Amino acid sequence: MIKSSSGAAVSKEAEANWKEALAAFDAAEKGGWNESSCGSVGDVFSRANREQGGKFAEATYMIGLVKDRCGKPEEALKQYNDALAMDPKLCGARVGVGIQDFKAGREAQAFSTFERSVRDD
Repeated sequence: MIKSSSGAAVSKEAEANWKEALAAFDAAEKGGWNESSCGSVGDVFSRANREQGGKFAEATYMIGLVKDRCGKPEEALKQYNDALAMDPKLCGARVGVGIQDFKAGREAQAFSTFERSVRDD
């Protein structure tokens, strides 16, 4: 059984969806993102999160990463912040926020966010 970053046991259903989503994410990373993979990979991470009662920070972060890969930075930022609301020390989500800040020209804010992710990790 796997555990979330908060230490909560992940249900078998959520774990199965998580593993399926990671494999699909990896395939899209290798084969290229397109409209179909953007929708399907995000959907499987969403199922994993739902199976965990909407409290699976890692799956929420990965939904954001899919949104980023698919050219939807505002939606990605929302997911990163939602993941951080569940687990304030989730490094990947914090880095995602920092990258969004940097891309938006908020360099000082991005630097501060990156520093915090290093401290938290």
